[in-house]
Amino acid sequence: MVIRMINQKLKPFMVFGPGDFIKEELEARDWTQEDLSKITNLSPKIISQLINNKIRITYKTAQVLGQAFNVSPDYWVQLDLEYQLHLNKERVQETEVDIKRKIYSHMPVRQMIKKGWFKDYQITDELIEQVRDFWSFHQDKSLSFEENSFPYLRSSKSNIAYSQNNLKVWFQMAKNCSKRFRVNDYHPELLKAIAKDFSDYTLDNHGIKRCINDLNSAGVMFFVLSHLEKTYLDGASFFDGLNPVIVYTRRYNRNDHFWFTLAHEIGHILMHLNETKKYYLDNLEDLNNEDEKEANEFAEKILKIQEILQFFHSYKYVSKKRVDSCAKILKVDPAIIVGALQYHKRLSTRNLNRYKREVSALIPKEFYVENEIIESGFNA
Repeated sequence: MVIRMINQKLKPFMVFGPGDFIKEELEARDWTQEDLSKITNLSPKIISQLINNKIRITYKTAQVLGQAFNVSPDYWVQLDLEYQLHLNKERVQETEVDIKRKIYSHMPVRQMIKKGWFKDYQITDELIEQVRDFWSFHQDKSLSFEENSFPYLRSSKSNIAYSQNNLKVWFQMAKNCSKRFRVNDYHPELLKAIAKDFSDYTLDNHGIKRCINDLNSAGVMFFVLSHLEKTYLDGASFFDGLNPVIVYTRRYNRNDHFWFTLAHEIGHILMHLNETKKYYLDNLEDLNNEDEKEANEFAEKILKIQEILQFFHSYKYVSKKRVDSCAKILKVDPAIIVGALQYHKRLSTRNLNRYKREVSALIPKEFYVENEIIESGFNA
C-alpha cells in the first residue's frame, strides 16, 4: 500500500489549547480539578481558567504543572505559546475578512476597479489605502462609513431597486474629480445669459464645446463621470467651494439627452442650490418633488419645448420636413424636437431617430475624468 504525502498547508479543524492537555493528564491519572488544586496549591478558580484556556500559562505556573505531571516546564510554555500564536493569527485573518466585508458592503469595488476608479489589489492593505484616499479616511483607522442617507436625494421609483451606497460612492467620486478642474469665479448673471440663449448652442456644430467653455467662463465646472449600476443617474449639480459643478453621466449617450440634462442642472443651480440644498443627483425619469419639477420646467422653457408642441399641435403627422421646418423657425436642434415629441407621446420612439447622435465624441476629451471616454452605440 502506497501512501502519498501531499505537500500543502492544511488548516486544522480545531486547535487545542494547554487546558485540553491538562484535561488529558487529569483523565490519565483519574484526578479531579480539586485534586490538582490541592497538589499545586493553585486555587480552584485558577485551575478552572487554565483548563478552559481563559488565562495564559506563566513560567511559574508552568513550573508547578511540570512538577505535578512530571514533565518539563518548557513543555507547558511551548503549548501556551503555540496556542496564542494561533489565536493571534485567527484574529488577524478575521479582522482582514471583516474589513473587506465592510468595504464591499458599502462600495461597489468590482465596478470601481473596472472603471479605473480603483486599482486592482493583491493584498488587503492596498485596498484599504485606496479606500482611505477615496473618502479621506487617513485619520480614521476604523473606516467608519456613514450610515445616514442623503437628506436631499431624490428617492427612486418604487419599482426600481437602487443603491444608496452606490449613490454615495458616485457622489464622492464626483466631488473628488471636481478638485481637478479650475474655472473662473462664479457669476450668476453670466449663467443666466447662457440660459437665455441656450437653444442657440444646440444648432451650432461646435455648440457643446462652446457651451461648456462659456459655463467655465461663468464659473461653472462641467465634466463627464459615468454612472454606477443601480444609481440611474443622468446628471448632478452641487457646489465645490464657491463654484457650482455640473456632472453628466452619459447614461443615455444622445445629444438630445445631453442638452436636456444640462438645462435641468442649470435650472437647479439658478433656482435651488444654496446653503441648505447643496446638491442634486438626478434621474430625469423620476421627478418626484417640486424642485425637480421646477428644474424640468426651466429646461423645457430654455429648450422651447412648449413652442415645439404648439408648432405640431395642428399637424396629424410628424414628418422630417416638418421637423426641419420647426428647427429652422425655433432655432433648436431637430434631435431635441424629436425627443420632445416622443416624450410627450406625439411621436413613436422608433421614428426619426436619425436626428439623434452619439454625444460622446462631441464632448471634448478634457472634460472626461475616466480613461475610457468613448463607447460605441447609444440608447434611442
